[in-house]
Amino acid sequence: MKFQWKILISLSVPVCATFTVVVCLAILNQHRTLYPTPNSVSVFLKSYTPQHVIESFGSSQYGSELVEIGGASTERRFIPNRREFNPDFAIRSENRIPLMDALSDDIYAQLVDNGALDQP
Repeated sequence: MKFQWKILISLSVPVCATFTVVVCLAILNQHRTLYPTPNSVSVFLKSYTPQHVIESFGSSQYGSELVEIGGASTERRFIPNRREFNPDFAIRSENRIPLMDALSDDIYAQLVDNGALDQP
């Protein structure tokens, strides 16, 4: 009978120690996790829309639509934010590169206006 108690005690010590370590690591991980808040989203992501640039290149004969998708996720060292624009509109093939240039210039101007970039 004494032998069974010794085995039980000798097995319970490593199990309890392992359980304690796992619980401590879970608490530490929870404590270090960053969660998105309204303050963690940049002014640029909150306010930018390419609608006016796209409208200037879209065909007046066909309709257009702009779908916006965005969100933030939980991470340990940073909060990744994303925002996607999925435009659906007709454009002449020779206007593709000028549209990309206009969008790039518009994004750059918005970032400069928000103070995120310095003007050259």
